[in-house]
Amino acid sequence: MLPKIKVFSWRIGQNILPTFDNIARLRQDFNNFCPRCNRGEETLIHAMKNYPKAREILAAGGLNNRLLEGDHKNCIDWLEDVFRELDKQQQIF
Repeated sequence: MLPKIKVFSWRIGQNILPTFDNIARLRQDFNNFCPRCNRGEETLIHAMKNYPKAREILAAGGLNNRLLEGDHKNCIDWLEDVFRELDKQQQIF
């Protein structure tokens, strides 16, 4: 695995990517709504799964609707489900 991917994965697991929600926790006057879609708070799960453009890319990549529509509260739980599903798909082929 590439070092960049390891670091990115670690940052996801620690929820330390600079999302607007994380910045708002540090700065009280900071607006945490997504500046791109204005459909909700820009949390990590929003940026990785719920943001409309991210959903388009994930769907184009073959991610099934159950994983896109699931109600995951944090990103690491969602990623675990994604990897579990990808492992199942590999076993079929």
